[in-house]
Amino acid sequence: QILAATAFVGLLAALSFSAYANEMLGIADKMLKDKAVVKKAWLAVLVWIILILWALKELFIA
Repeated sequence: QILAATAFVGLLAALSFSAYANEMLGIADKMLKDKAVVKKAWLAVLVWIILILWALKELFIA
């Protein structure tokens, strides 16, 4: 339920940011050109992967 609530809030945030799509795409392009982004965000990416795998396990195995 926690992951579902997080996904819902994330979708609401994405809907809010859609009004600023051009500005966000510019920022995203700048970040993707910077090769150090993965080094800066590796812990957050790892945590999200673990949470997603846990949620999939709970949905389909448990």
